[in-house]
Amino acid sequence: MSSRPSVAWWAEAAAGLEWHRRWNTVYDSTEPPGRWFVGGTLNAAVNCLGRYLADSGDNIALWWEGEPGDRRELTFSELHAEVGRLAGALQRLGVQPGDRIALHLGGIPETVAAVLACGWLGAVYSVLPVLLPVEAITDRLEALAPKILFAQDIAYRRGKLIPIKERADEAMSAMSGSDVVEHQIVIRRGDGNVDWYEGDLWYHDLLADDTVQVPPPTPVPADHPLLVDFLASREHRPVTIRYRTAGILLSAREDHRRVLTRTDSDVFWCATELNHEFALSHGIYGPLVCGSPVLMVEGTADTPSHARPWEILERYGVNSIFALTPACESTHRWWREEGIGWRNEHLRLVVTGGAPVDPSTVEWIRRDTGADDIVASDGWGQLETGALVLVHPPPRGEGTAVPHGLDIVDPNGASVTGQGVGELVIGEPWPGMFLDIQGHPDTRSRYWRYWDRRPGTYATGDRARWRADGGVEFLGRIDPIVKVHGQLVALTDIISVLVEHPFVEDAEVADIHRPAAEPELVAWVVLTGEVPPGPALADDLRRHVHEALGGLAHPSRVGFAETFPPDVPRRTLREALRLLGCHGDVIWHASTEDIRKTVELTENGLSAMDGINS
Repeated sequence: MSSRPSVAWWAEAAAGLEWHRRWNTVYDSTEPPGRWFVGGTLNAAVNCLGRYLADSGDNIALWWEGEPGDRRELTFSELHAEVGRLAGALQRLGVQPGDRIALHLGGIPETVAAVLACGWLGAVYSVLPVLLPVEAITDRLEALAPKILFAQDIAYRRGKLIPIKERADEAMSAMSGSDVVEHQIVIRRGDGNVDWYEGDLWYHDLLADDTVQVPPPTPVPADHPLLVDFLASREHRPVTIRYRTAGILLSAREDHRRVLTRTDSDVFWCATELNHEFALSHGIYGPLVCGSPVLMVEGTADTPSHARPWEILERYGVNSIFALTPACESTHRWWREEGIGWRNEHLRLVVTGGAPVDPSTVEWIRRDTGADDIVASDGWGQLETGALVLVHPPPRGEGTAVPHGLDIVDPNGASVTGQGVGELVIGEPWPGMFLDIQGHPDTRSRYWRYWDRRPGTYATGDRARWRADGGVEFLGRIDPIVKVHGQLVALTDIISVLVEHPFVEDAEVADIHRPAAEPELVAWVVLTGEVPPGPALADDLRRHVHEALGGLAHPSRVGFAETFPPDVPRRTLREALRLLGCHGDVIWHASTEDIRKTVELTENGLSAMDGINS
């Protein structure tokens, strides 16, 4: 990716951060994804807290609501003091710059403190979502090899108590690697007893230790890793993605003040769970680096009642909100079917993401939820981009958003116009882009997927076309990775598990995207001939995949194919099966001739979305 005018734009924006030492070179494009602010050093905790103590120390830095209704608020001075004490305790435990720390935590104040304490010391952290099964926790701990693991005793989820520490203990006991977690720091969320082992420490005891010295914040290079997240696995091996300190802070800052708020004083709520980098970037770093409060809510919007989102909007005077599309669709349904909800006149912006939103929900947002001039925008980004890249319409008007040079191109790299379908690419460099990828046996192939396939641009892997209003309509993935309810799923993993079944000779999986709905995974299998196809076998295949991969990595439907034409490339075959699967909701069979005819339709430009719309 070559240097372009946006580099000067980012240099000007970077002046809004506090630097320990200013950079020598803004952008070095020698190798993708490039190096940013070369020679510059800074600290994440200073940029989120320390710089605001003198003028805004008494201002609220964090509002928090627990699922049972308990609440807490911290000023910038109070949060800074807690983070500093925690950083001192971690340093006493041997944490140094570059050490890895795992946070098996949900939406609680201590998560914010732990995130910023890692930044204070230059440690690298990763959040392990509270709903992960034990096997996945074990895999991630082995991939991370953390020195410290933070865990809650329990977590609240839809009125139930999830035994977080118990799962963490079980996962650590199952670790097979030589790296051992030295200490588990446990945060008291419930009031019950928990099993205790050597190396376990209470969070509140660490903060109460008066002998701990608060260390000075550690300046780190701009590209020093800040956090690690997980991409879809490959052959059951976790693949991690690292993000740079300055890149995350700067991208979060610019997205917060340019596209996630409509005025500089807006109260913003990132109404998503802390299960990936996006939520951390926009829910924690974005507000704090702008000197604004974080609003954090534990649990889900439907507990203890469907009125909870409206109560939170009203209680904190929320002006702008980012929420996943399914949450907005559910809230709309509660309004329509149960009469739950009311207009909040201070609400000026709703940004949805994760899936296309139904037009009726957009109209409801504009008509019934907030101020008369409320804006409803559609947001898009990827884990790899480190922040939202596209928000349409731009809340503060044309020309105010972060420059990314978006385009839709055909296989030859030529721009697609009108209703043509192509791949979304990004033509401008930006500092929030991931630093590198680890855990894959062929790292170079991963980079090829993003950079080398379309020289000079970042290839997103998303099929798309332009909408009449200037927005982008997404039509699914080109590569075999999809996101289902926020979880990245590798279709190749599902395929490999299916072909391990004794009655399956070959398999393929297609993702089907419908308006205002999560992607649906449809598996197509070629049988060995030992048993006939039918609903019972389809159910058995779905259970087989779910037991092997867990989570959401399993097909909702199974189709039986006579054979897969051997001369049809897999990518073309997947597109044809996507089109075949976009109709109906029952088990069905497809002959080889059916598949060949569908391949011809896709080669003539018919997409699955066209099939759905027809």
